[in-house]
Amino acid sequence: MLKNSSILITGGTGSFGHTFIPMTLEKYNPERLVVFSRDEMKQWEMAKLFKDDPRVRFLIGDVRDKDRLYRAFNRIEELGYQGTMQFLSNPIEGVKQIEEDATYFSRRTEDQGEITSKELNEQSSEYIYNKIRMLQDPYPNAYLKASDGKKIFITKACIES
Repeated sequence: MLKNSSILITGGTGSFGHTFIPMTLEKYNPERLVVFSRDEMKQWEMAKLFKDDPRVRFLIGDVRDKDRLYRAFNRIEELGYQGTMQFLSNPIEGVKQIEEDATYFSRRTEDQGEITSKELNEQSSEYIYNKIRMLQDPYPNAYLKASDGKKIFITKACIES
C-alpha cells in the first residue's frame, strides 16, 4: 500500500516521525515522503539525517492553517497521520488559559548573552552552540566582548563535524 506512494507526515519531526520515516523508507520505498511541521529547527536537524535521500522533503507549516495544509495535500496519496482530516472537519476548540495558574519567565537581558572567556575555555562546543541558539532573535543575541569593551554579536552558529 505504501510502496511507490507519496506520504505526508504531519508533525513528522517528533518521536513518531523519527521512528516511522526510516522504517518506511527502508521497508516500503515510497516515491516521496513529505515531513510537514512548524518547527524549522527540528526540520533542519532531521534534514541532516536524510540529506542524501531525494525522496524525503520538508515543508514548514501548521495543521491549524487550512490553506497551508491543503497545499501540502497536493498530490499526496497517503497520509502518515489520518487524524489530520478529522481535525479539519471537526476542529478542537481552544481552552482559555487561567492566568493565575500560568508560569511566567522574565525576558532575557542583554547581559545574559555574553559568552565569557572562561566559558570559551571551559565549556564544550555544544554548550557554546546551544547558548548562541537560545539567544537568537527575538532575544538579545549572544556576544563576545572585545578588550576595548565593544560587543561582537553572534547571530548564527554551526558545529563542524
